[in-house]
Amino acid sequence: MKIKDIQNYIEGNANHLFDKIGIFPEELKQKVADRQTICDGCSFLDREKSICSVCSCKYPHLTYALDKKCPKKYWKEI
Repeated sequence: MKIKDIQNYIEGNANHLFDKIGIFPEELKQKVADRQTICDGCSFLDREKSICSVCSCKYPHLTYALDKKCPKKYWKEI
């Protein structure tokens, strides 16, 4: 695991929490929602475990890490 992976994990979880409590920036919500739409239709998402089978990140938290990009290049960093 790389330091960047740890940073993305922390950022994704924090931003997910910020969204849940209503303080996530409105201008980023649609971009995260677009990422989630892509992940929802992706064959690499293990829906039982809510984990991406390629990068092993937890879904939907991975979509909230703004510097993260999909390892399959389905979406890029925000």
